[in-house]
Amino acid sequence: MSVAVPTIKVEIKFTGGPDWGDASLGAFVLGVSGLGDPSATYTDVSSDVRSVGINRGKSRELEEFRSGVCKVVLGNNSRQYDPTYTSGPNYGNIKPGRMMRVYATHPTTAVTTLIYKGVIRAWDYGYQPAGVNKGDATATVLASDILYDAGQAEFSTTTSAGLSGQQVISVLDEINLTDRSIDTGIHSMQATTYANTNVLSALRTIAYSEGVDVATVYGSKANQLIYEDAISLETKTNVGTFGPSALPITKVDLTYESDLVKNSIAFTRTGGAQQTNTDTTSITDYGTRSLSRSGLVNATDGDVSGLTSLALDQFKDAELRIRKIQLAPQANATLMTKVLAMEIRDLLTVEFSPPGTGTISQDHFVIGIDMQFRPQKFIAGLTLNSETGKVGGNFILGYATLGTSKIGF
Repeated sequence: MSVAVPTIKVEIKFTGGPDWGDASLGAFVLGVSGLGDPSATYTDVSSDVRSVGINRGKSRELEEFRSGVCKVVLGNNSRQYDPTYTSGPNYGNIKPGRMMRVYATHPTTAVTTLIYKGVIRAWDYGYQPAGVNKGDATATVLASDILYDAGQAEFSTTTSAGLSGQQVISVLDEINLTDRSIDTGIHSMQATTYANTNVLSALRTIAYSEGVDVATVYGSKANQLIYEDAISLETKTNVGTFGPSALPITKVDLTYESDLVKNSIAFTRTGGAQQTNTDTTSITDYGTRSLSRSGLVNATDGDVSGLTSLALDQFKDAELRIRKIQLAPQANATLMTKVLAMEIRDLLTVEFSPPGTGTISQDHFVIGIDMQFRPQKFIAGLTLNSETGKVGGNFILGYATLGTSKIGF
């Protein structure tokens, strides 16, 4: 049975400035200030909301996760969001750099879920001086999450040798970013000296050194910085099967391409020798397709050699894969629940029957989430990452269990 559109609630913290997690007394860092006022309150602007669009994640396996963005269009016919209007209710406080969060309340269960939180980067304004909608005015709020802030900050320090999670913590401690969830890591990193280094670049290098496209850094929908290590995908619980039964799909996009094929891998750690790995069958089929990376921070060349094997296993063959699925969450209450709860790197199964006979069923990890809310309409899209080569191949000597240990903050 179909259900209604979720009730959307948008709140803006007009005072208090940007913060990390509403509680951090962050240090002033080049490009970023984490000094937010946790006592400042949010203002509900839901009555003026015309549409909400949220886009998080990435579109391809070998890309890095981007900062999650949110676009909220507000009615502005009373100039209530005009920063120059002295009689406006928030005059003097309509500025970029304020916090914004978005909630969705399930139409049947009444459960309210935070679906986005970030910092407003810009206010855009539109005015219709003529035509059918003459006199209509809008204010469009554009926000991005914690990954954007990490990309604007620089730091200098020397980390101690240790597991990858501790390296991530050492970097984040330098900018006092405390709203984070950091996996312990299974690979050892060398002591590394950083001088005026971009924070996000350093975090991505550590993740790459932990495992290509299996370890990663991203911003959660709660605006928390997440580091997941090389075995993080091993511990994911399947959130459901999307197909012709209870979780219907409105559109499936598949791809069978050679763009992601990588059959000649060359990785080098700082202070180490280049480690290479190739697959002759793949080279015969597709020609030489190289993937190289230097400046990794692994402790040993043997560890780097293992990374080349992992990357080759993932990318040596072209694969018919489900790239995207489109969903209409109003189709039923269960689908609505699943979509509102969806997070980056969730594991799911997609099933569908193409024209003719047979059924395609594949397990995938979510790498992109797109949600669009408008009056009486809610559509969602998921970009997917093949499971091939990403689970079952990350064991290392001395690490025998698949635990879920996190260093939580």
